[in-house]
Amino acid sequence: MSEDHINRGVGENEAVAVAYFDIAERMLPMGKVLQHIVSPPSNRAFEAVDALLRDIMQNDQPFVGKLSIVDGDFRQVLPIVEHGQRDDVVESCVNRSVLWPLFR
Repeated sequence: MSEDHINRGVGENEAVAVAYFDIAERMLPMGKVLQHIVSPPSNRAFEAVDALLRDIMQNDQPFVGKLSIVDGDFRQVLPIVEHGQRDDVVESCVNRSVLWPLFR
């Protein structure tokens, strides 16, 4: 599932349903998780990826203990919020996610 699909309103249940593709089930136990996103993820997408990983691995740790690297300059490139006001865009930033404090 692409970031674009998650940002456009794919629900949490639909995102978690992706977990049951064979390729995901084979890759995750081996620690091969890669998420490359050109535009910054929204906090909703960030949390959907976390929920997806937790569901696949049946593990309640954030990002199931996998190394997750988030980079970029969040001040220069903001997530797209259709018909959103400035406050909506700021609130959708990944660094506003409840998961953000867990990163170092």
